[in-house]
Amino acid sequence: MFTTVRASMMLSVALMATACMPKTSMRILEPASVDVPADIQIIGIVDRSSARNAGETVLGVLEGIVTGESVGADTQGRQAAMEAAVRILEESPRFEVVRVSDAQRGRTSLFDREMEHSDVARICRQAGCDALLSLEAFDSDTRMQVNGVTVNTLTNPEALKRRIADLDVSDVRATSDTTVMASWRMYDADQDRVVDELRDRERTWNWQGSGSLVDVRRAMPMAGAAVGRAGGGVGADYASRIAPSWQWVERRYYGGGSPELRSAKRYVKAGDWDGAMRIWEDQVNNPDPKVRGRASYNMALGSEVKGDFDGALEHARDAAVALHNGKSRRYVFTLEQRARDEARLARQMAPAPEEAAPPARQQRVHPSQRDSGRTVTTADSESTSGSTSSGAMTRPRR
Repeated sequence: MFTTVRASMMLSVALMATACMPKTSMRILEPASVDVPADIQIIGIVDRSSARNAGETVLGVLEGIVTGESVGADTQGRQAAMEAAVRILEESPRFEVVRVSDAQRGRTSLFDREMEHSDVARICRQAGCDALLSLEAFDSDTRMQVNGVTVNTLTNPEALKRRIADLDVSDVRATSDTTVMASWRMYDADQDRVVDELRDRERTWNWQGSGSLVDVRRAMPMAGAAVGRAGGGVGADYASRIAPSWQWVERRYYGGGSPELRSAKRYVKAGDWDGAMRIWEDQVNNPDPKVRGRASYNMALGSEVKGDFDGALEHARDAAVALHNGKSRRYVFTLEQRARDEARLARQMAPAPEEAAPPARQQRVHPSQRDSGRTVTTADSESTSGSTSSGAMTRPRR
């Protein structure tokens, strides 16, 4: 019992100490989860989730009547997914993006079936792209609960009373859970293959409210807005899967423990990392192990900001030895992962060798030449938080 209480107290103290540390934010370029072939530089994007012979016609209207969902909600969700994917791809220095028009798309097979390579080649030739990214399928489902009972609509108080015998329309607690599911494929324009495929990617958006039935109905988001939020999420998720993308991460540092560390904090808040690092560098040999460790930790952060990962790791390991705490050890692991990510990012951003690239692709300037910066910092904050996955697939078409 005493051991458990003591451990809990130590954890609370550690959490409080971390919360008191100032922090800074960095915008870093993270590698994609999928290694797209280097000769693919321009991506065309198309929405095939509403095929010409399917779409929101009779089936869509029937689904809306049965479930109480807005008939146009899926349309808003698809549009949000496409816009989010385009935004992330355009922000990435890896690719250029072109939107494929309906005229360029022409007639394709029923949604969620692989496109014929002849159609892919024709579309890419007309759009001037090296690969085609297609939203193959999109569907949404919204479930509402009132006072714990699942319902399809909040528009009819009498219908609700029949479902919920003791319903008090002046005291209603409601929740709405909107889930979207999307499937994506990326086709190579020159070779008859699927570069990447992700099926049944889910995103859920939740809402809850309470009060009178009138107030809850007024506050509850429209079905299209909820599906749009979730749809934007699946679009951004997939674009980050295939393209290096900018992410915000937080880093904490030591702003106290000695007059010098407090002085250096003012430089960080002003965005003067060189000035702060000059002070920390003088303190890495301080006879006090706590000050020495904190200065080394901060030097590791400054080196990371500068893009010097070897130097950052050296300082972080010195800090881990001097401070002997979990925070410093975790930062070593974080920097080791960042070093691996940077190596993978360099491979993903490297232009294709000219001799290996098809002639039609050799003449294009690789997008990596447009943006060489990979780490951007912003002003820090006193108040009180990103990762990547790996893997790739390229398969012949079925």
